Amino acid sequence: MEYTQNSILEIRLKTTEKQKIWLVSVFTIALFVITYYLHTFYNTHIVFTHLYYIPIIIASLWWQKKGFYLACFLSLFLMLHSHFVVNRGIFEFNVDDILRAMMFLIIGAVTAILSDNLIKKEKEKKNSEIKYKKLVDHMDSGVLVCCCVNNNNDFVITDVNHAVELIGNIKKQEIQGKRILEVFPYAKSSGLFDVLQNVLASGKPEHHDIKIYMDKKIVGWRKNYVYRLNSKEVVVVYRDVTRRKIAEKKLKENEKKFRAIMESMKEPMYICGQDFIVEYMNPVMFKRIGHDATGEICFKSFHGFDQQCPWCDYESVIKGNPREFDFVSPKDGCFFQVSSTPIENGDGSVSMLSVLRDTTEIEQIQARLQQSQKMEAIGTLAGGIAHDFNNILFPIMGLAEMLIEDTKEEDQGREFLDEILKGCFRAKELIKQILTFSRQHGHQIIPLQIQPIVKEIIKLSRSSLPSTIEINQIMPAGCGAIMGDPIKIHQILMNLVTNSFHSMENTGGVLTIEVNEVEITSENSPDPKFKQGVYISLTISDTGMGMDALTMEKIFEPYFTTKDKNKGTGLGLAVVHGIVKSHKGEILVKSEPGKGTEVTIYFPRIISEINSGPKIKPEPDQVGNERILLIDDEQAITSLLRLILERLGYSVASRNSSTDALEAFRAAPENYDIVITDLTMPNITGDRLAIELKKIRPDIPIILCTGFSEKISTRSVSSMGIDKILVKPVGKKEFAMSVREVLDGNVKNSLN
Repeated sequence: MEYTQNSILEIRLKTTEKQKIWLVSVFTIALFVITYYLHTFYNTHIVFTHLYYIPIIIASLWWQKKGFYLACFLSLFLMLHSHFVVNRGIFEFNVDDILRAMMFLIIGAVTAILSDNLIKKEKEKKNSEIKYKKLVDHMDSGVLVCCCVNNNNDFVITDVNHAVELIGNIKKQEIQGKRILEVFPYAKSSGLFDVLQNVLASGKPEHHDIKIYMDKKIVGWRKNYVYRLNSKEVVVVYRDVTRRKIAEKKLKENEKKFRAIMESMKEPMYICGQDFIVEYMNPVMFKRIGHDATGEICFKSFHGFDQQCPWCDYESVIKGNPREFDFVSPKDGCFFQVSSTPIENGDGSVSMLSVLRDTTEIEQIQARLQQSQKMEAIGTLAGGIAHDFNNILFPIMGLAEMLIEDTKEEDQGREFLDEILKGCFRAKELIKQILTFSRQHGHQIIPLQIQPIVKEIIKLSRSSLPSTIEINQIMPAGCGAIMGDPIKIHQILMNLVTNSFHSMENTGGVLTIEVNEVEITSENSPDPKFKQGVYISLTISDTGMGMDALTMEKIFEPYFTTKDKNKGTGLGLAVVHGIVKSHKGEILVKSEPGKGTEVTIYFPRIISEINSGPKIKPEPDQVGNERILLIDDEQAITSLLRLILERLGYSVASRNSSTDALEAFRAAPENYDIVITDLTMPNITGDRLAIELKKIRPDIPIILCTGFSEKISTRSVSSMGIDKILVKPVGKKEFAMSVREVLDGNVKNSLN
């Protein structure tokens, strides 16, 4: 029969228990026999009671409480033996026998109690050993127990836990009893063997981390804790930290990549932790604020605020909600779009990663687009105003010219008519300025004097500026001329006067405009970049709030403004600077906070005669007797032109409807030598009418009159077959000469 090791142990245990019972029983019976024999045959009262202590003590040690029953039995036996054997049945107890019986009971009880306590302690110790054995076996750290051999020069493995088997992929039975260097050959090269010897000698625990190499490559890491037991054994508790080391290595690599990405980005970027403390900032952010703000409060370091930025939603972000928002930097006015994202840290806390995207250029482009759209709308409006105003002005100018012809020079009314005609010419030039300003008309550089433009600006300003602002002008006689665009010079003055007005709007003050002729030499040059020569200087100064040095550095930057949103676009001085440079001039600005601002512009002077404007002088008109078809939807204009043409000898048929005119021409095309038509008319416009007329009679000369149209050009004139275009209002002389030129065939397609 075969038994397992456990079953054999059980049989041995039961066999030993029986042997104990037999041993105690035989020994006790032997004592009974000896006692009876001595008392019976030798008639002695001496009882070898000390022999009874042997089974009592043995039984109490082996069976504890059950062993105490033997002490009770032997005590009873002693008393009965004394009564029946010694005293022959006489009821009399000897004091010695009583004391002996009590000693049996006391020795049995004490021995049983002590034995029970010893067994309990042994069980507790055994249970504790089992518990700690299980605890050690369930640890994820390897526990290896070694004992020293060969005079402490070597160590043999006596025990290991289950983790050692898992970590090393080895069996406990395979390594128990083996030398440590046989199982762990790297213990010597890694220094662990020396640590074992040191701990064994000193008794002081030591920590020792090692790297495991294979083929000169690291294949693992161990963290070791070595301590000595009282039994002179040495325990090595080690943890395989290979995965953690690999994870840490990857983490460092990822952190390195992350830092490289952060530092290579062109956008400012920073990480803000709890209490708004800056934990990290990339070089672009460092460059923007000018110092390393790590460890500082973000809103104080970045913007100079005493509390959280009004646009920041920090509380929502750290709760796990990414946010995007826009803000304008209070330091330099740059526009930024911020993307903030929560980042969870290893300790469970949450930080905020913020990336700033500079949208200043985009905002500027949008502002330019809005400005362009605004100017386009102004241009469209100006075109409509010009057309209607020219139609109103045309009859006034024409009738005034005719009245001048009919009035003698010495007549007092002639002077009034001259003023009316001058006013008409000024109104005509004003319309040209409006069209030019709205970018619907080309610019022209001509010799001009600045003084008349200054006077016009002052006249306009006096009616629009409040009475709290005093306007002074200083313009000595004899100042020369410059080459310039009058519209652009007008724009310069308007922008600078407007800036001065805004500076003094709340406090009032003095606005001074001064024009001088100055000679710049190397001795008196206000700036080294000035070329020597004679200049016409234009100075606009005010007593307003002024500017500090930081603002002065940015005044010519596009879209930089210190005004409220509804008061300025930041384009004024940038446009002024551009115009001055396009005129080959220079601009200087002086200003102090609280003392006002002075802007001086220097234009190169030229030597040239200035055209003072058209002189109204009657000249012989171009007469004729041809037949003319005149078309315009404005009755006043057709009446005026018909009167002018008939005075010149022409035969005129007028129509106020383009459809009526087309039918009349279709009915008798040979009855007309030339057609004069307006452009903007209901039903059929002048350009379309010209095409239809050419279809009927290709050789018919056509003059097109218009108050304003950006669609008409020299190329479109040729394609429509129009011989000449006249822009209303047109003077009587120019009109008569144009009709004569077209009839005589001496005209090229052009815009007058």
